Amino acid sequence: MKEKRPLPCALVTGATGFVGSHLTRRLVQHGWKVHIVARPQSKMDLLQDVLGQIRTYVHDGTTAGIIKYVGEIVPDVVFHMATMFRSSHQISEIEEMIKSNVLFGTQVAESLTHVPNSKLINCGTAWQHFDGKSYSPVALYAATKQAMQDVLLYYSEVKGVKILTLKFFDVYGPGDPRPKVLNIIREASKMGYTIDMSGGEQLINLVYVTDAVDAILLAYKLMNKTPRQKMEFFVRAEHAVTLKNLVDLYHKITNRDIKVRWGARKYREREMFHPWIVGDNLPGWVPKVSLLKGIQLLETSQS
Repeated sequence: MKEKRPLPCALVTGATGFVGSHLTRRLVQHGWKVHIVARPQSKMDLLQDVLGQIRTYVHDGTTAGIIKYVGEIVPDVVFHMATMFRSSHQISEIEEMIKSNVLFGTQVAESLTHVPNSKLINCGTAWQHFDGKSYSPVALYAATKQAMQDVLLYYSEVKGVKILTLKFFDVYGPGDPRPKVLNIIREASKMGYTIDMSGGEQLINLVYVTDAVDAILLAYKLMNKTPRQKMEFFVRAEHAVTLKNLVDLYHKITNRDIKVRWGARKYREREMFHPWIVGDNLPGWVPKVSLLKGIQLLETSQS
């Protein structure tokens, strides 16, 4: 009779966010022991259905605190989903962005130096690769994500923490509370008001949230099969679309008029007009939900 393997234990940062909550829910469904790290002010709205099945550590901001907690639970892997995104930052947001995107991740990585065979899956961004360059930040947000990745190089090479970074352009799906472009288009089409947009020629690469979670869990399996300490892969839909094409597609699927003043807003200082074809795609991952199907699911679930 085969001896039962103990259930894997995961620590999820950013679990109260859109993608992090979907990942947390999937882990619970698959029988993982799930711990999450939250800030005192974090809202648990997206986790209400699984709160009784997870353990929550409220981070006090100290490195010693997270080291103590991680040392007690000894996670098989940390899924580092926490981030503070701003397409363009305000001066008042700099300190919080550094704390969220660099300091906190460093504290988590440090805590793993006290855990044998530790693993960390880090979420980066396509915005680290303006114009398809190996590194060129679109915004300060992207620069902080690169800074975190550079910090993780130290923990990989010097401290032996096994690290894999996944890079997305954007993730979408039902129930997303963020003011993302699909939510803006949907709201305008339902309410009938006009939205101001740029010229609409920038490229967007959208991955449906269940496909994104598939990629994250596949990355964990890959980490268990390879001796490499540091890895980096990209998670991207097969085709990017321009913003104009995205609006047209939404119109065709819903048959609702979408009123747009094209060119009413300036392009960002570093708009992504070219595909970010840098590095390798995550081996073995293929998106199951096309953009057309994803928009249909979005409409069905939120109608």
